[in-house]
Amino acid sequence: MLFRSEIGWCGQNGGYATALLQDYIWNKNRESLEKGEKTLDFWTQNGRLKCGLFYTHFDVKLGATSWAAYNPTFLGRPLKPGERFIDTHNLGHGAYQFLLASELAEKCGLHKPQWRQVGMDTCNFFLDHALPDGTYGKAWSLEGECLAPGFTTGAQLILPMLKAYRMTHNRRYLESARRAFRAYLERDLDHMTCTGGALDADTIDREGGVPLLYAALDLYELTGSKEHLRHAELAGYYLASWQWHYSIPFHPESPILELKYDWFAGTGITAMSQSQDPWGGLWAAGWLRLAKATGREIWKDRAVQCFNQGTLGLSDGTLNVKGGTRPPGSQTESYNCA
Repeated sequence: MLFRSEIGWCGQNGGYATALLQDYIWNKNRESLEKGEKTLDFWTQNGRLKCGLFYTHFDVKLGATSWAAYNPTFLGRPLKPGERFIDTHNLGHGAYQFLLASELAEKCGLHKPQWRQVGMDTCNFFLDHALPDGTYGKAWSLEGECLAPGFTTGAQLILPMLKAYRMTHNRRYLESARRAFRAYLERDLDHMTCTGGALDADTIDREGGVPLLYAALDLYELTGSKEHLRHAELAGYYLASWQWHYSIPFHPESPILELKYDWFAGTGITAMSQSQDPWGGLWAAGWLRLAKATGREIWKDRAVQCFNQGTLGLSDGTLNVKGGTRPPGSQTESYNCA
């Protein structure tokens, strides 16, 4: 699989690992603890770069240069022969998960300062290498040179910056996060044009808006500023613009009918795609937080509808589609009404 060794986005090695640690905390599942620990240890021991960042795709360390071949315009130009790079969407996901994992490790009875260090090294790199407008860029070389400065992609790094501030109380992390958020807000969110969050397309998308929702909520909780709450609601409306508010009929021979799939409350992907996928479940918790902060029930309703719709087609191990039985936990990546 193309994303088999990706730290975030579609690969989610970091997210799976922290989920396994949490499973051990809740259910004392020893196998989960061992798998989560081994995953994070492997990335820590083998994925770090001298510049302070880490490989976002382990295949790149193994020599792959075309993990973004599905998006030949990723850098805004053709790749140079042998050129390799890392992206800020995955750096943000990974750094946050490493910081979270270091906290979970203590609850698991593990001593893992190296996990925390990976996350902190990434945040420290961007304290020193934020772009002149405060943003974090889209792609960086393995040596720490910015290769693509635009898009909303780097907003993912605001979240580990704020996590680092919560953990250390060092205001440099907070100020960097606030400056970056303001830049992404004024350049992108205010114009309802978040871009580059879906790494396979250089177009307006919903994924670029997700970190801005969570960042605004975090900033509101950290500072108490009502302005940040208004920003969070703006991000909430932006994401709501990607949610379907109606059902549609399907062709009677469509395999979608076998899944009892309903278009209502699902979420779109990018301006260039008419498909839905379950990714809305990732920001449903943000809408719930927004409902609590604003007292507006509509955000809770959207969150519940979105999350429930995103579980459609999730196999329990008996689901049969077009003659094939799907393993438990598997799900179609996206659905198209065409």
